[in-house]
Amino acid sequence: TVDAGREAQQNRSDVEMGFKIISDHYEELGADFGEELERRARDAQMILATATKYGVPLEMLWKPSGGSLQSPVTSLEAESSQLRQQQSRNSQTQTAS
Repeated sequence: TVDAGREAQQNRSDVEMGFKIISDHYEELGADFGEELERRARDAQMILATATKYGVPLEMLWKPSGGSLQSPVTSLEAESSQLRQQQSRNSQTQTAS
């Protein structure tokens, strides 16, 4: 519904602005922040490893949605940048070997 969308947007904004901490956000959703963080890290690691294994550009496997907000809740763009940097480091390490 429209109200749910507005509430979700406000929630993201509150986290982004520092009015609410991200662990509280996850708690409100009934999730454990630590577990979610671990899941995201495993997902990121798998994406990087697969891109490197098959020699494909990261963007072929991971296409973050664009958005004007860059919060920990919705910022896939920042994660994508970090994944690219890690992929570059992994490639350099393999080349040096």
